[in-house]
Amino acid sequence: MGAGWNVVGTCHIKDNFVENDLNSVFVYIKQAIKENRYAKIKIYFNYFKNVVMQVPLRFKLYPLDQESFDAFLENIDKKLDNIALVPNNNLLLEPDPKTYAKSLIEDIVHHIVYYAVLNNKTSEQASRMLAMKNAKDNCGEIVSGLQTVYNKTRQQKITQEISEIVS
Repeated sequence: MGAGWNVVGTCHIKDNFVENDLNSVFVYIKQAIKENRYAKIKIYFNYFKNVVMQVPLRFKLYPLDQESFDAFLENIDKKLDNIALVPNNNLLLEPDPKTYAKSLIEDIVHHIVYYAVLNNKTSEQASRMLAMKNAKDNCGEIVSGLQTVYNKTRQQKITQEISEIVS
């Protein structure tokens, strides 16, 4: 692929999809992370701000770090509440903290991929809606112009017929 990009796969996602439709993507990313197959995994998507504004964004899924996660939240206009974290040595994580952290990262990646696809689909539908509205507005102008031309032509024809009858 050009520009140094390495696209490793694609999938078709229908307009009316459910989260399970993305299972092949989730499984592929999970396996790639588990096997350390890639140095970095990034996801690119259109963030839906409003009907007329969609912002292209990128997020580094792997390796997931605090800096990229904070940048992601800032890009999508979200802020985490500043909660003072107090170390708690009595906290028990099952089966162990490392496994829990891995599971948490998998969940975050899963939700970010789903969020990205939802935003892409929302942006696509908003663009379609806007294009159809513009087409309808332009069509109205064209119809109005054609109606004026039709009326003028009809008026000329009637005037010509009256002139012929009178003479």
